[in-house]
Amino acid sequence: MKISEQGLNYFKGKSNLNIGFMTCLLLIAATLIVYWNVQSHEFVTYDDPIFIDNPYVQQGININSLSWGIYSSGEKRVWIPMTWFSHMLDYQLFGRNPGLHHLINLFIHIASAMLLFSIFNRATGELLKSAFVAALFALHPLSVEPVAWIAARKDVLSSLFWMLTLFFYIIYSERPNLKKYLLMLFFFILGLLTKPNLIILPFVFLLFDFWPLKRFVFPETIIELKDEVFKLKWNRKNRYNSKTVRKQESILFLVLEKIPFFILIFVMVIVTIQSKGTVVSIKVLSTYLRIANSLTSYLKYIIKTVYPDNLAILYPYTAVSFWATIGSGIVLLIITFLSLRIYSKRPYVIVGWLWFIGTLVPVIGLIPVGIQVAIADRYSYIPNIGLFIMIAWGGSDLFKKLLSKKVLTVFALLILIILMTTTWFQVQHWKNSFSLYQHALNVTENNYICHNNIGITFVEKGAMKEAVKHYSEALKINPDYAEAYTNMGFALGKLGHNSEAFSHYQKALKIKSQGAHVYFDMGNLLSAQGKKSEAIEYFRIALRINPEYAEAHNNIGIVLFSDGKITESIKHLKQAIKFKPDYTVARNNLNRVIKFNAGNK
Repeated sequence: MKISEQGLNYFKGKSNLNIGFMTCLLLIAATLIVYWNVQSHEFVTYDDPIFIDNPYVQQGININSLSWGIYSSGEKRVWIPMTWFSHMLDYQLFGRNPGLHHLINLFIHIASAMLLFSIFNRATGELLKSAFVAALFALHPLSVEPVAWIAARKDVLSSLFWMLTLFFYIIYSERPNLKKYLLMLFFFILGLLTKPNLIILPFVFLLFDFWPLKRFVFPETIIELKDEVFKLKWNRKNRYNSKTVRKQESILFLVLEKIPFFILIFVMVIVTIQSKGTVVSIKVLSTYLRIANSLTSYLKYIIKTVYPDNLAILYPYTAVSFWATIGSGIVLLIITFLSLRIYSKRPYVIVGWLWFIGTLVPVIGLIPVGIQVAIADRYSYIPNIGLFIMIAWGGSDLFKKLLSKKVLTVFALLILIILMTTTWFQVQHWKNSFSLYQHALNVTENNYICHNNIGITFVEKGAMKEAVKHYSEALKINPDYAEAYTNMGFALGKLGHNSEAFSHYQKALKIKSQGAHVYFDMGNLLSAQGKKSEAIEYFRIALRINPEYAEAHNNIGIVLFSDGKITESIKHLKQAIKFKPDYTVARNNLNRVIKFNAGNK
């Protein structure tokens, strides 16, 4: 019995679907194995409180919190309303259970990996290579930071929207229509509202237009292919059919097609620049240091991708020599030149390389953003996909003549097993604040931020003397570190060294004059010494800077009550509860003041 070509295509498609399904299951299982311990991890003191202890987040999803997320969240930090909404939903569902917050990050990461596999499998028809790219993304140790850190929700969630947008771009490119276009535009907007880094995505569309979608080719290639390019089409039964001819679009048309995306990018750039605390003054770092760090950082990311050792939550800036800067620039130019030389025969090389170079631009350090660090593992979360493309397709082309397909598969599996093992150990460092910062101090040098952060951890444990040692080390490395002065003041105050504590607070204010929490701490110090009027003055300054400072409202309410100013005390305690609805301490204080007031009438 002879089977028709259509029948063969059907069974081939069915087989590919089964293999694809099994691949997804294996990938999900492997990712769960290496990350499953995150469910027992704690919140960490570095940025997690900003997203978890925020009074609007703790309200859950309601009109008030949603309104704040849309209209006011960008006043203090970068405008990321979708990220805030996700934290609000988590808090509404799970409260302060850190394990469940961590699992949401993990599930989002797995969903992104599945979409990444689908994107390349659908666009290229290369199931195994697509699976390898997705596996590298899911299991690489550099992905641990965004997955295991609650404060990095914006990274994993924006990446999910990145993948959804790109997936629907693939679908749109097969048979363009307005409905598909609006759908990918919708996910792009959600991504921008999660993290501004998606401004690079339309440029990635253009890379995909070249390869693997082949929506345009360069003139010399068109001549070779007689003005036509063959492309596998994906039909409604989810299997590849026979090769079909597709006409090419002009580069101009493909750029014009993305105009709405570029308009949104322009709007988002303006909004981001206007957000307070987002872009740091360029005076903080010299132009040379920013350029030098940017060039060398590209090579550092490549090295850490190939050899992921000594990974840490923070890598502080270090001096970069002139020759290291020049050498890094030359290496980058050589790789770019070689990628361009072979673009017609191996287009995936230039696509992967430009993906890596381009998607790192917003975070490479040319424009100082937020706290100043040399590099960050989470910054490579999306960019590394470009390197993974080069590894998957380039490795196959390089070794296919030397090794059999089975040997190549075994070699790929061995790489993934090594990565899984390394990733599992890296995940363990994120168990709590102490293990995280201690590991960072073990694998980095002059890490003043981690000295400060581990000092905070010791303060939470009541070990003030140990905290002071680490704050002193942080200030020795960076004498202009305002936060360490503030924290040192707090620890010294707890040890009873009031004059030294006050002196450190004043030094912090000289460096950063608008620190509401510094005035708050100074008020607490004065209050503990019985200096009520001076304490009230400092609390009021803190509230002028941040009128929604719940803790300041509570503490000034207590001092006012002890000073006999009952009405004003009740007013501030009510404000504390308004801005932090689950603030139990403020509620108890308010009830105590109201009962006292009622008893005296």
